Amino acid sequence: MGLIWDYSKGFFAILGSIFFIGLLYLCIINYNTETLTALERDAQNLNQELTSFYKFNISNINNSLTETQLRVQGGVCWHYSDWYINKSRELGYYAKEISFHTSELGKTEKNYTFFSGHSIAVISDKTGYCIMDIRNYKCFKLNGLSEEEKDFVKEINNIT
Repeated sequence: MGLIWDYSKGFFAILGSIFFIGLLYLCIINYNTETLTALERDAQNLNQELTSFYKFNISNINNSLTETQLRVQGGVCWHYSDWYINKSRELGYYAKEISFHTSELGKTEKNYTFFSGHSIAVISDKTGYCIMDIRNYKCFKLNGLSEEEKDFVKEINNIT
C-alpha cells in the first residue's frame, strides 16, 4: 500500500490559500486607510510634504524665514515646527509649538548660541492630536480618553 496524492485537490488547496491571503491583505490595507481620521491623513500629508524639502541648516538658527526661504535654504527644528503650525491652522486645526531644553546650559561658538533643546508642533481637533517632529509624527485618537483627559487637551490648545 502506498500513499496516493490527488494533484487536483492539492492544486485547489494551494490556490484557495493564495486567494485567502490576498483577500486578507486587501482587507488590512482597506481597514488601515479607512480608519484614518481627517487629522491623521492631513498629518501624514504634511509630513510627506515637509520631508520632501527638509534640509538641516544651523546657520539659519537665529533667522526668521519665509516658507520659500525654508524650502530653499533649510532651517532648524523651530522653523519646521512653525511650518507645521502655519499649515495646520490653514487646514483648520488647533496647533501649538512646544519647546523644551535637554540640558541646563547653552554654549556660544562662532557667534551662534547653541541650546540643547528641541521644538515640536502638536496639532489637534476633536478627534485627536498629532505630534509633529520634523520628519516624524505620531497621532493619537481622543475617543479612548476620559472627559477629563479631553478637557486637558482642549486646555493645552487654548494656552497662548
